[in-house]
Amino acid sequence: LFSPPKIIILYNISGRGSLTVRCDTRLDPLRGTTELHFAFYRDGRTVQEFSVSNKYRVEDSGNYTCEVRTRSDTVRKMSDGIFIQITQIHDYTVQNIIRLVISGFVLSAAICFTYFHNKW
Repeated sequence: LFSPPKIIILYNISGRGSLTVRCDTRLDPLRGTTELHFAFYRDGRTVQEFSVSNKYRVEDSGNYTCEVRTRSDTVRKMSDGIFIQITQIHDYTVQNIIRLVISGFVLSAAICFTYFHNKW
């Protein structure tokens, strides 16, 4: 009816920290009208219930598997697991702005101190 599913990692280069997996399977051409449903699991726990969507946005590290079933639930197949490690990318923009402002104040204070100290 359909091939054993495989999890494929889709990288989004333009998005920050965005990682999506897709559950790939091939439906027999003679069964082209069969509706398939997909579920996703992390470490054996359901992270996305069965639906017609074969994609899932990964947010946490873990061992991911997907399961495919027919709409009538007469046939089910599970993928092999794939371990995905998520590392957080920190946004240092606010920290850098604060550092720049403080550095500006310190530099201004040093210049004022030097100017007024030499003037007296």
